[in-house]
Formats: sequence, structure tokens, C-alpha cells
Amino acid sequence: MEWRRGLLTLSFLEESGVGFVIRPLGGFLIGRFGDRHGRKPALLLLVLAMAIGTGVIGVIPTYAQIGIAAPIILTLARLLQGFSAGGEWGGAATFIVEWAPRGRRGLYGGIHVVSTYFGLAAGSGVAAALSSGPSAGSVMDWGWRVPFLIGALIGPLALLDRRRINESRVFVESQAHSLAVTAPTRPVLLIMTHTFCFAAFCVMLPIWGAMVCSATLDLRSDWRRPPAPV
Repeated sequence: MEWRRGLLTLSFLEESGVGFVIRPLGGFLIGRFGDRHGRKPALLLLVLAMAIGTGVIGVIPTYAQIGIAAPIILTLARLLQGFSAGGEWGGAATFIVEWAPRGRRGLYGGIHVVSTYFGLAAGSGVAAALSSGPSAGSVMDWGWRVPFLIGALIGPLALLDRRRINESRVFVESQAHSLAVTAPTRPVLLIMTHTFCFAAFCVMLPIWGAMVCSATLDLRSDWRRPPAPV
């Protein structure tokens, strides 16, 4: 049982990790795409890709049905999600800050971060409701698909909403006047290093905390279990 539990933990970390590994590439490529073609097309592409990746996870057949193709499709869907998340963070933040009034760009950039965590809280709430509701026993059978299907359905709504938004004024002006600003390399690399360390801490802390809590609960259950008869 112990080796099976360890294998499941490694599988979970692998499937979760691939989405985070691809995020920097998504941020870099989508950032370049947004600089060349506009913030709005980049954001439309991202929400569509995220909806597709999320929907695929929600309808993916099980291993018993399609064999090794199931984890392969799951990994590809997680890569698409991670790529979209990496591009969305920087692309949406840039779009909001460029639209913000002068003197309030920091405030608008902070609203972007707050809205992200509100979304994480809403997703966690849906997962908690499913796992603790009357049909909690069916979560492992089909209930785990529900949050992914909800996320996939939100995608088209977000796509329609983003189509109504005009392009960033800063981007339009920069394209009209061919404005190009070269940022100094050292401060940019320093900020990237700080951001990487902070993000790594934010990601690893809940995973490590969940593993510690799981081990602690197992120890408590062993302590409360009555001794086996001799």
C-alpha cells in the first residue's frame, strides 16, 4: 500500500507540474504575440485555449477505456492549460495597466491579482462542495469532471465578453507612432528572479502543506485505531 500511495503522489505531482513547467514559455510567446499583433487578439487566443484544455480534461475517457492514451491526453491538456495560464497572467495584467488612468496603474494592476485569487477561491469552493455534498461518494467516479466542465462552459462567455473590449490605447498609440522602448537588462533579470522565487514558494507551500496534513491525518488514524487482537 505504501508504494502505491507514493506512486499516486508522484503521478499527481507530475500532472500538476507539467502545467507549471510550460507557463514561462506561454508567458514569453504570448507576450511577443501581444506586442506584434495586439493585446486583444492574445487574450482571445488564451481564453479559447484554456477552455479547450479544461473541457478536454472534463470529457477524457478513463484508462480502462482507452489505455495509455488517457494519461497522454491528460498531459497534453495540462500543457495547454499551463501555456494559457502563463500567457494570461502577463497579457491580462499588461492590458489592464495600459487601460488604467494615469496615476492609478498600480491600483488597476492590483485588481487583476485580486480577481485571480477570487477565481481560485471560487474553484476551491466548487471542489469542496462536490467532495462534501450528498453525492461525495460519486466524486471519484464522475463528480471530479464537473468543475472542468463548468470551466469549459465559462470559456465561450469570456470569449464573447472579450470580443467587445477595444484594443489597448497604449498599444494603438505605440503602433501608430512606432514607439519602441528598450528596457535595461539587469533590472529586468533581477525582477524575473524575484518573481520566480516568489512563485515557486507560492506553488510548493500548498503542495507541501497538503502532503504534511495527509501524513498527519494518517498518523492520527493509526493512533486511534484499536490494537489488533493477539
